Amino acid sequence: MHKFPLRRVVLLLSAAVLLSGCNNDIEAPGPGIGTIVMDCSPDDLEIGWQLSGPDGFLAEGHGDSTLTQLEEGDYTISWEPRAGWISPPAATEFLSVQHPVIFVAGFVARWPFPDTPEQLMANFKAVYEAMDSTGYTEMLAPDYRMILKGSTTLDFPELGETLDYDEEARIAGHMFSGVPGHDPYGFLTSPISSILFQALEQLTAWDTSLPTDPIPDTPSALFDVLIEFNRIGDKSLRVFHRARN
Repeated sequence: MHKFPLRRVVLLLSAAVLLSGCNNDIEAPGPGIGTIVMDCSPDDLEIGWQLSGPDGFLAEGHGDSTLTQLEEGDYTISWEPRAGWISPPAATEFLSVQHPVIFVAGFVARWPFPDTPEQLMANFKAVYEAMDSTGYTEMLAPDYRMILKGSTTLDFPELGETLDYDEEARIAGHMFSGVPGHDPYGFLTSPISSILFQALEQLTAWDTSLPTDPIPDTPSALFDVLIEFNRIGDKSLRVFHRARN
């Protein structure tokens, strides 16, 4: 379930009770009249935030926090991005002595944490079908490497024999963007409108690849994969890898 920022306007007496339970109390310099609470969840993320306000006011912190002695006026909160999580948008609220402000921010996991190889493959399928370029690049390790088929290298010699993290992120970002691509001859192709896995069948158990493998000493398994790429106003493209023992 997604949670989005909201504002709770409470009586000053109620605010005093709420503020007593916050973790990080910060007193702003100088005289002031108001209090602002940052209420983040999950609490253990300790997400960074930045608060700006009247007369150039600026404060930064992490996680659940309370700021007191603030001047009346509009205050804007923004949250740092965190890999694997969907951050709430920035929000602006008006602070006065009658209206303390509580910025409530719920951070939602983009995809389930891949604590098993099976979950990682499930995330890969879900991210591809959602055409989520941010989610996809967050899944990739910094030393990511894809070994291309010989036919792909012949069609697109500019790619070379492998793709690293930056190259894969660039290609995926373009593929998921809904803008035209090009074929091996340089002609424009229609944008991809949807992606659907027709097959993702695991054929062997997970094991550690041999030291002589192109990607050595890494958990690996053999899969049958069939992916259908649908283009706007054009025929679909079916990409497959049929592996047999």
